[in-house]
Amino acid sequence: GTLAGLAAGARPAKLQARVFGITVCDDERYFRPIVERIFSELNDRTTKEHRARIEDAIIVDGFKGAGYAKVGPEESATIARVAREDGVMLDPVYTAKAWNGLEALISSGVIKPSERVLFVQSAGVAAALAHDAEVGLALGQS
Repeated sequence: GTLAGLAAGARPAKLQARVFGITVCDDERYFRPIVERIFSELNDRTTKEHRARIEDAIIVDGFKGAGYAKVGPEESATIARVAREDGVMLDPVYTAKAWNGLEALISSGVIKPSERVLFVQSAGVAAALAHDAEVGLALGQS
């Protein structure tokens, strides 16, 4: 839903942006029909020039880690590094995995280091706190 909404909103806003959705559970085969259904419903209610197109939503697989709500060493390291270097709190359920996907898109050249990126974190810090033992983010520790 988040991917579909952001991708559909980019067209009428005339944003010259690519919108990526990085899967952290399931895969593109699962999410593509959901995005298509949302686009279809939106397109029934909008003007032709503002209609969302499926190619406006880029779905990226490969960043589920150990699975939904499972925290592996890669997610723990990403959470600690990003918090330390950028002051951004990622959660282990969604956003640490999505951040790993973003970094992979940049290192592979899909996103150029010179491009501006807006990373939308739609999950909450509560998930990180719930997994504090796995990610080592106890309050009051540095």
